[in-house]
Amino acid sequence: MDLLEAGDIVDKGHHVFMDNLFSSPTLFHDLADRDTGACGTLRRNRFGTPEVIKRANPRKEDPPVFHRDGKLLFTTWKDRSMVTVVSSVHSDETLEKRTRCRASDTGWQERDKPKMIEMYTKFMRGVDWADQQMWYSLLNHKSVKWWKKILFGLLEVTFTNTMIILKSLRPGARIDRNKVRMSIVSNLTRGYRRGLPAQVAPQPDERLVPGVGRHMLDFVSKKSEIGNLLRPDLLTHIFRHVGIPREQVRYLW
Repeated sequence: MDLLEAGDIVDKGHHVFMDNLFSSPTLFHDLADRDTGACGTLRRNRFGTPEVIKRANPRKEDPPVFHRDGKLLFTTWKDRSMVTVVSSVHSDETLEKRTRCRASDTGWQERDKPKMIEMYTKFMRGVDWADQQMWYSLLNHKSVKWWKKILFGLLEVTFTNTMIILKSLRPGARIDRNKVRMSIVSNLTRGYRRGLPAQVAPQPDERLVPGVGRHMLDFVSKKSEIGNLLRPDLLTHIFRHVGIPREQVRYLW
């Protein structure tokens, strides 16, 4: 609500569309009281969702389930997956949609699709498309550092915007996302040497075999305070899946 008020959207009869991250029956009621229509997908566990919608479990061949609650209309419909949408500007009108069906003799079937879902798909297509492009290569691994997830997410948003601008400058051209990404990485890391100035080439490690360029086994020369050789723990990845415990060795890669 604060965002809409800051953008001077409310009290003007506009219609807004949003995904299930923001939508809720309470918000939609408040927007309706401010002469602002809203439509969006809904998470069923949201406070204020009618029990009829929470319990609804239509099959793919079943008609959509509708429920009116004051100014809001809820619907649940199954296409490839279950979709729940709430709207304060649509009716229970449906339209025919042709979908593939293996059980049919023709391979197709006509189904009733809620018009409110069709309108949501139409007006949210740009946002959903951008999210889809981001998720292709988004690094969403767990991390102890909370800021890494935010950083990688912002980098993917930046890259997606870069692709949109690039395609607008080259209409009709086929642009390989991976080649563009590698080109950006290559230009950003050109001349970089970790821990040393960019113009200074790193010195080869003492344990690199001349002419081979690989690390070889070497004895651990470090000693403890009482004079014993240190034996670092070693767990090779080829034995990790069979549960072999760590082993102390005298060698260091």
